[in-house]
Amino acid sequence: MELRHLEAFVAVAETRNFTAAATRLHLAQQSLSRLVAQLERELGVRLFDRTTRVVLLTASGAAMLEPARRALAGVAEAAAAARDPVAGPVEIRVDVSSTGLDTGSRIVEALRRTHPEVLVHEVEVGMGAGLRELREGRLDLLFGLVSGPVEDLLEEVVRHEPIVLGMAADHRLAALAEVPVAELAEEALLLPSEEAAGEWVRFVATFCRQSGVTPRRWRGITHGSSAAADVVAGGDCVVPTCAWRRAPDHVVFRPLAPPPVFAWSMLSRPGAGRLEDLRATVRELAAGRGWVTTP
Repeated sequence: MELRHLEAFVAVAETRNFTAAATRLHLAQQSLSRLVAQLERELGVRLFDRTTRVVLLTASGAAMLEPARRALAGVAEAAAAARDPVAGPVEIRVDVSSTGLDTGSRIVEALRRTHPEVLVHEVEVGMGAGLRELREGRLDLLFGLVSGPVEDLLEEVVRHEPIVLGMAADHRLAALAEVPVAELAEEALLLPSEEAAGEWVRFVATFCRQSGVTPRRWRGITHGSSAAADVVAGGDCVVPTCAWRRAPDHVVFRPLAPPPVFAWSMLSRPGAGRLEDLRATVRELAAGRGWVTTP
Protein backbone atom coordinates (compact mmCIF):
# COMPACT_ATOMS: atom_id res chain seq x y z
CA MET A 1 0.00 0.00 0.00
CA GLU A 2 1.39 3.38 -1.03
CA LEU A 3 0.34 6.96 -0.36
CA ARG A 4 -1.15 7.27 -3.85
CA HIS A 5 -3.49 4.34 -3.09
CA LEU A 6 -4.83 6.10 0.00
CA GLU A 7 -5.21 9.36 -1.91
CA ALA A 8 -7.20 7.57 -4.61
CA PHE A 9 -9.41 5.81 -2.05
CA VAL A 10 -10.20 8.99 -0.09
CA ALA A 11 -10.92 10.98 -3.24
CA VAL A 12 -13.43 8.41 -4.50
CA ALA A 13 -14.97 8.01 -1.03
CA GLU A 14 -15.50 11.77 -0.65
CA THR A 15 -16.77 12.48 -4.16
CA ARG A 16 -18.69 9.19 -4.64
CA ASN A 17 -17.68 9.48 -8.27
CA PHE A 18 -14.63 8.16 -10.12
CA THR A 19 -14.70 10.95 -12.71
CA ALA A 20 -14.80 13.71 -10.08
CA ALA A 21 -12.11 11.97 -8.02
CA ALA A 22 -9.84 11.63 -11.05
CA THR A 23 -10.29 15.34 -11.79
CA ARG A 24 -9.41 16.23 -8.20
CA LEU A 25 -6.20 14.18 -8.34
CA HIS A 26 -5.33 15.21 -11.91
CA LEU A 27 -5.34 11.57 -13.03
CA ALA A 28 -6.88 9.72 -15.93
CA GLN A 29 -9.96 7.83 -14.74
CA GLN A 30 -8.39 4.55 -15.88
CA SER A 31 -5.33 5.22 -13.71
CA LEU A 32 -7.52 6.02 -10.71
CA SER A 33 -9.56 2.83 -11.18
CA ARG A 34 -6.32 0.83 -11.36
CA LEU A 35 -5.08 2.32 -8.07
CA VAL A 36 -8.33 1.46 -6.29
CA ALA A 37 -8.29 -2.07 -7.72
CA GLN A 38 -4.67 -2.53 -6.56
CA LEU A 39 -5.62 -1.38 -3.07
CA GLU A 40 -8.58 -3.75 -2.90
CA ARG A 41 -6.37 -6.67 -3.99
CA GLU A 42 -3.75 -5.73 -1.41
CA LEU A 43 -6.35 -5.64 1.38
CA GLY A 44 -8.37 -8.59 0.13
CA VAL A 45 -11.68 -6.71 0.50
CA ARG A 46 -14.03 -4.62 -1.64
CA LEU A 47 -14.00 -0.97 -0.63
CA PHE A 48 -16.74 0.26 -2.99
CA ASP A 49 -20.01 -0.97 -4.46
CA ARG A 50 -20.12 0.41 -8.00
CA THR A 51 -23.23 0.97 -10.09
CA THR A 52 -23.72 2.89 -13.32
CA ARG A 53 -24.96 5.93 -11.35
CA VAL A 54 -23.28 6.01 -7.96
CA VAL A 55 -20.33 4.70 -5.96
CA LEU A 56 -21.04 3.59 -2.40
CA LEU A 57 -18.69 2.59 0.40
CA THR A 58 -18.85 -1.00 1.59
CA ALA A 59 -18.62 -1.71 5.32
CA SER A 60 -14.86 -2.17 4.89
CA GLY A 61 -14.58 1.10 2.98
CA ALA A 62 -16.56 3.03 5.58
CA ALA A 63 -14.35 1.60 8.36
CA MET A 64 -11.20 2.60 6.49
CA LEU A 65 -12.17 6.15 5.55
CA GLU A 66 -11.35 8.03 8.77
CA PRO A 67 -8.03 6.21 9.40
CA ALA A 68 -7.08 6.90 5.78
CA ARG A 69 -7.90 10.59 6.21
CA ARG A 70 -5.79 10.72 9.37
CA ALA A 71 -2.90 9.01 7.59
CA LEU A 72 -2.96 11.56 4.75
CA ALA A 73 -3.26 14.40 7.24
CA GLY A 74 -0.26 13.05 9.13
CA VAL A 75 1.83 12.91 5.97
CA ALA A 76 0.85 16.48 5.07
CA GLU A 77 1.64 17.67 8.60
CA ALA A 78 5.03 15.94 8.55
CA ALA A 79 5.89 17.56 5.21
CA ALA A 80 4.79 21.00 6.45
CA ALA A 81 6.88 20.63 9.60
CA ALA A 82 9.94 19.66 7.59
CA ARG A 83 9.55 22.63 5.27
CA ASP A 84 8.95 25.13 8.07
CA PRO A 85 10.44 23.84 11.35
CA VAL A 86 10.12 27.21 13.13
CA ALA A 87 6.53 27.87 12.21
CA GLY A 88 4.53 29.89 14.72
CA PRO A 89 0.94 29.30 15.89
CA VAL A 90 -1.41 27.78 13.35
CA GLU A 91 -3.79 30.37 11.95
CA ILE A 92 -6.79 29.66 9.72
CA ARG A 93 -9.32 31.85 7.96
CA VAL A 94 -12.90 30.61 8.07
CA ASP A 95 -16.00 31.98 6.33
CA VAL A 96 -19.21 30.75 7.98
CA SER A 97 -21.46 33.29 6.25
CA SER A 98 -22.23 34.96 9.60
CA THR A 99 -21.76 34.09 13.27
CA GLY A 100 -25.13 35.78 13.77
CA LEU A 101 -26.57 32.58 12.30
CA ASP A 102 -26.96 29.51 14.48
CA THR A 103 -24.88 27.33 12.17
CA GLY A 104 -21.99 29.76 11.81
CA SER A 105 -21.74 30.61 15.49
CA ARG A 106 -21.76 26.98 16.58
CA ILE A 107 -19.07 26.03 14.06
CA VAL A 108 -16.74 28.82 15.15
CA GLU A 109 -17.35 28.06 18.84
CA ALA A 110 -16.61 24.35 18.30
CA LEU A 111 -13.39 25.06 16.40
CA ARG A 112 -12.09 27.47 19.04
CA ARG A 113 -13.13 25.26 21.97
CA THR A 114 -11.73 22.03 20.54
CA HIS A 115 -8.56 23.54 19.05
CA PRO A 116 -7.35 26.29 21.37
CA GLU A 117 -3.91 26.04 19.74
CA VAL A 118 -5.37 27.30 16.46
CA LEU A 119 -6.11 30.98 15.84
CA VAL A 120 -9.45 31.01 14.03
CA HIS A 121 -9.99 34.21 12.07
CA GLU A 122 -13.60 34.65 11.01
CA VAL A 123 -14.15 36.44 7.70
CA GLU A 124 -17.28 37.18 5.67
CA VAL A 125 -16.51 37.40 1.97
CA GLY A 126 -19.43 35.34 0.62
CA MET A 127 -19.53 32.16 -1.43
CA GLY A 128 -18.46 33.64 -4.76
CA ALA A 129 -15.39 35.46 -3.45
CA GLY A 130 -14.84 32.69 -0.91
CA LEU A 131 -14.38 30.07 -3.60
CA ARG A 132 -11.79 32.23 -5.32
CA GLU A 133 -9.92 32.90 -2.07
CA LEU A 134 -10.09 29.21 -1.13
CA ARG A 135 -8.54 28.16 -4.44
CA GLU A 136 -5.89 30.88 -4.14
CA GLY A 137 -4.94 29.81 -0.61
CA ARG A 138 -6.21 32.96 1.11
CA LEU A 139 -9.09 31.11 2.84
CA ASP A 140 -8.96 27.76 4.61
CA LEU A 141 -12.55 26.69 5.33
CA LEU A 142 -15.70 27.91 3.60
CA PHE A 143 -19.29 27.13 4.59
CA GLY A 144 -22.42 27.78 2.58
CA LEU A 145 -24.59 26.69 -0.33
CA VAL A 146 -22.77 25.18 -3.30
CA SER A 147 -24.46 26.05 -6.59
CA GLY A 148 -21.71 25.32 -9.10
CA PRO A 149 -18.91 22.85 -9.87
CA VAL A 150 -16.36 22.33 -7.06
CA GLU A 151 -14.69 19.09 -8.18
CA ASP A 152 -11.26 20.57 -7.45
CA LEU A 153 -12.17 21.12 -3.77
CA LEU A 154 -13.10 18.91 -0.83
CA GLU A 155 -16.83 19.36 -0.25
CA GLU A 156 -19.26 17.69 2.12
CA VAL A 157 -22.71 18.67 3.37
CA VAL A 158 -22.74 19.20 7.14
CA ARG A 159 -26.26 20.50 7.73
CA HIS A 160 -29.69 20.40 6.14
CA GLU A 161 -31.49 23.36 7.66
CA PRO A 162 -35.14 24.40 7.17
CA ILE A 163 -35.53 28.06 6.27
CA VAL A 164 -37.58 30.36 8.51
CA LEU A 165 -39.19 33.75 7.95
CA GLY A 166 -38.24 36.71 10.13
CA MET A 167 -40.71 39.58 10.60
CA ALA A 168 -41.80 42.30 12.99
CA ALA A 169 -43.55 40.94 16.07
CA ASP A 170 -46.75 42.77 15.09
CA HIS A 171 -46.64 41.72 11.41
CA ARG A 172 -49.80 40.12 10.01
CA LEU A 173 -47.95 36.83 9.41
CA ALA A 174 -46.64 36.64 12.98
CA ALA A 175 -50.01 35.28 14.13
CA LEU A 176 -49.48 32.12 12.06
CA ALA A 177 -47.81 29.00 13.46
CA GLU A 178 -46.20 28.52 10.05
CA VAL A 179 -46.23 30.73 6.99
CA PRO A 180 -47.21 29.30 3.58
CA VAL A 181 -44.60 30.29 1.01
CA ALA A 182 -47.50 31.48 -1.16
CA GLU A 183 -48.06 34.32 1.36
CA LEU A 184 -44.75 35.85 0.30
CA ALA A 185 -46.41 37.08 -2.89
CA GLU A 186 -47.75 39.99 -0.82
CA GLU A 187 -44.46 40.84 0.89
CA ALA A 188 -41.22 42.65 0.09
CA LEU A 189 -38.27 40.37 0.85
CA LEU A 190 -35.08 41.63 2.45
CA LEU A 191 -32.31 40.02 0.38
CA PRO A 192 -28.54 40.47 0.11
CA SER A 193 -26.92 41.81 -3.03
CA GLU A 194 -26.12 39.44 -5.88
CA GLU A 195 -22.45 40.22 -5.39
CA ALA A 196 -22.47 39.35 -1.69
CA ALA A 197 -24.64 36.22 -1.82
CA GLY A 198 -25.97 35.48 -5.28
CA GLU A 199 -26.42 31.80 -4.43
CA TRP A 200 -28.81 32.74 -1.59
CA VAL A 201 -30.83 35.08 -3.81
CA ARG A 202 -31.21 32.32 -6.40
CA PHE A 203 -32.13 29.79 -3.70
CA VAL A 204 -34.93 32.06 -2.39
CA ALA A 205 -36.17 32.73 -5.93
CA THR A 206 -36.30 29.00 -6.63
CA PHE A 207 -38.38 27.98 -3.62
CA CYS A 208 -40.69 30.96 -4.11
CA ARG A 209 -41.35 30.09 -7.74
CA GLN A 210 -41.98 26.46 -6.82
CA SER A 211 -44.96 27.80 -4.83
CA GLY A 212 -46.08 30.10 -7.62
CA VAL A 213 -44.57 33.26 -6.13
CA THR A 214 -42.50 35.82 -7.98
CA PRO A 215 -40.26 37.23 -5.25
CA ARG A 216 -40.28 40.98 -4.80
CA ARG A 217 -37.10 42.51 -3.36
CA TRP A 218 -37.28 45.23 -0.68
CA ARG A 219 -35.75 48.47 -1.91
CA GLY A 220 -32.65 48.37 0.29
CA ILE A 221 -29.79 46.01 1.19
CA THR A 222 -28.31 45.33 4.61
CA HIS A 223 -25.27 43.43 5.84
CA GLY A 224 -25.43 41.15 8.89
CA SER A 225 -28.23 40.06 11.18
CA SER A 226 -28.18 43.15 13.42
CA ALA A 227 -28.80 45.51 10.52
CA ALA A 228 -31.42 43.16 9.09
CA ALA A 229 -33.23 43.06 12.44
CA ASP A 230 -33.48 46.84 12.55
CA VAL A 231 -35.05 46.94 9.09
CA VAL A 232 -37.40 44.00 9.59
CA ALA A 233 -38.61 45.35 12.95
CA GLY A 234 -39.95 48.37 11.06
CA GLY A 235 -42.53 46.14 9.35
CA ASP A 236 -41.81 47.17 5.75
CA CYS A 237 -40.33 43.80 4.77
CA VAL A 238 -39.75 40.22 5.88
CA VAL A 239 -36.58 38.16 5.65
CA PRO A 240 -36.25 34.50 4.66
CA THR A 241 -33.27 33.24 6.61
CA CYS A 242 -31.47 30.41 8.32
CA ALA A 243 -32.02 30.40 12.08
CA TRP A 244 -30.30 33.18 14.04
CA ARG A 245 -28.39 32.32 17.19
CA ARG A 246 -30.25 34.92 19.24
CA ALA A 247 -33.65 36.36 18.40
CA PRO A 248 -33.50 40.18 18.52
CA ASP A 249 -36.13 42.32 20.20
CA HIS A 250 -39.29 43.02 18.21
CA VAL A 251 -38.52 40.33 15.58
CA VAL A 252 -40.07 36.85 15.49
CA PHE A 253 -39.42 33.84 13.28
CA ARG A 254 -41.89 31.37 11.83
CA PRO A 255 -41.27 28.19 9.80
CA LEU A 256 -42.22 28.25 6.13
CA ALA A 257 -44.50 25.68 4.54
CA PRO A 258 -43.59 23.73 2.55
CA PRO A 259 -40.21 24.03 4.30
CA PRO A 260 -37.34 25.02 1.98
CA VAL A 261 -34.16 23.23 3.07
CA PHE A 262 -30.74 24.88 2.88
CA ALA A 263 -27.74 22.57 2.42
CA TRP A 264 -24.67 23.84 4.30
CA SER A 265 -21.47 22.55 2.69
CA MET A 266 -17.98 22.58 4.18
CA LEU A 267 -15.27 23.26 1.59
CA SER A 268 -11.48 23.24 1.73
CA ARG A 269 -8.54 22.62 -0.59
CA PRO A 270 -7.23 19.09 -1.20
CA GLY A 271 -3.91 18.41 0.45
CA ALA A 272 -4.44 20.80 3.35
CA GLY A 273 -3.79 18.04 5.87
CA ARG A 274 -3.50 20.42 8.82
CA LEU A 275 -7.22 21.10 8.44
CA GLU A 276 -8.36 17.51 8.81
CA ASP A 277 -8.70 17.70 12.61
CA LEU A 278 -10.80 20.85 12.22
CA ARG A 279 -12.95 19.25 9.54
CA ALA A 280 -13.44 16.29 11.87
CA THR A 281 -14.58 18.66 14.63
CA VAL A 282 -17.26 20.08 12.33
CA ARG A 283 -18.38 16.54 11.39
CA GLU A 284 -18.66 15.62 15.07
CA LEU A 285 -20.66 18.78 15.78
CA ALA A 286 -22.99 18.01 12.87
CA ALA A 287 -23.50 14.41 13.95
CA GLY A 288 -24.03 15.33 17.59
CA ARG A 289 -26.71 17.89 16.75
CA GLY A 290 -28.39 15.80 14.07
CA TRP A 291 -27.64 18.38 11.41
CA VAL A 292 -27.11 16.00 8.53
CA THR A 293 -30.59 14.50 8.70
CA THR A 294 -32.93 16.05 6.15
CA PRO A 295 -35.93 17.60 8.00
